[in-house]
This record gives sequence, structure tokens and C-alpha cells, in this order.
Amino acid sequence: MAIGDIVSQITANDADLTYQPAAGVVVMMTAMAGTGVRAQLTDGVNTQMVTYWVNSNYNSDNAGGYKIFLTKSIYLALDGDRPSYGVGFTGVQTA
Repeated sequence: MAIGDIVSQITANDADLTYQPAAGVVVMMTAMAGTGVRAQLTDGVNTQMVTYWVNSNYNSDNAGGYKIFLTKSIYLALDGDRPSYGVGFTGVQTA
């Protein structure tokens, strides 16, 4: 992948998503999607919640408008707690 490429992932229903860029790669996450999702940053040991939203279809403020940089050492964990929904994100590679 190269700088400026779009990075996106989604899961099947009832699945969590962890996205960790390769070493030397930086991705700016710009939007997340899902219902009943905890968006967290983690280093593999420590985890900090960015946001929790119940339904991104009706509360788009929680699903978009982010500028969160993800690296090999600080990466994204989307933890869905609704069994009939998946989760996802989109962003742009910046380095």
C-alpha cells in the first residue's frame, strides 16, 4: 500500500475487529460503523476507549468525523456487543 490509499475493513455479524498497521505504516481513521460498538485504542496491553455508540445509523456524530492515527504500536480494536451486527472502519494511509 502507498500514502493516500484507502484502508477499510468490515466484519461479519457478531465479530470484533482489530486493525494493526504494519511497521512503518500510519493510517488516519476517519469513520467507524456498527451498532453497540466500543471503539478502543490499544497497545496490546493497555486499552483506552475512544467512544461507545449504540446505533450509528441514527447517531452519525458517533460514527464519523474522527481523525485518529493508528500505528503498529497504537492500534484499533472495535468491540461489538450486538450479535446481529458487524463493525467496520475506513481511513487513509498517511505514511
